[in-house]
Amino acid sequence: MELSPDMKLVPEEGTHNNDEKLLIERLLYFDGELDKECKKYGYDRGLKKATQLYGENLRLENKLREKEKEINEYKNKIEHLRMLLESKTPKTIRGGDLYEISTPDILTPDILTPK
Repeated sequence: MELSPDMKLVPEEGTHNNDEKLLIERLLYFDGELDKECKKYGYDRGLKKATQLYGENLRLENKLREKEKEINEYKNKIEHLRMLLESKTPKTIRGGDLYEISTPDILTPDILTPK
């Protein structure tokens, strides 16, 4: 289902400081344009378009939830790696009058720090 060529979904974006105000403006504009579309081509077409847009919105919400889940998984991985890195701090070993400083190799954790 296509919109008529003269129906726009949203007005041109201007400089708005308030996101909520912009959202309300866009919703009211869309409501007016949908009403014109319905009066010009019939309410059946308007209902189909509204249903199509609602379905698209639901798909986008699902995609957003998936992306939020991915972000949280990456945050958990970063935190885990940060903890591993912090546990690999340099160790100082006293050997007579000299100090030997060694740092475990983070990329190859099976190499042990000299004791």
